[in-house]
Amino acid sequence: MDIVKNGFYWIINLLIDLVVTIVKFILGLLPKIPFDIKPIEWGSFADFLGVFIPAKQIIIHFTALTMTLLTYYAARYLLKLIRMVG
Repeated sequence: MDIVKNGFYWIINLLIDLVVTIVKFILGLLPKIPFDIKPIEWGSFADFLGVFIPAKQIIIHFTALTMTLLTYYAARYLLKLIRMVG
């Protein structure tokens, strides 16, 4: 019985390693950064205003929060669809 059990564990480990290898390969095809960030030139007044109000950091954080919320709602909607089908 131990031979069957060990064989089953070996097959499961082999499948997990295969999935990990496939995911690593797919992630290796993706670029390191999915977007190209270029600095925004707003002129001298905006540079002066940027000392007091860090607009660049505000925009970066707002974008990150928006993407997080969109990902959450997309996953929630997908799980609702799966629950309706299942």
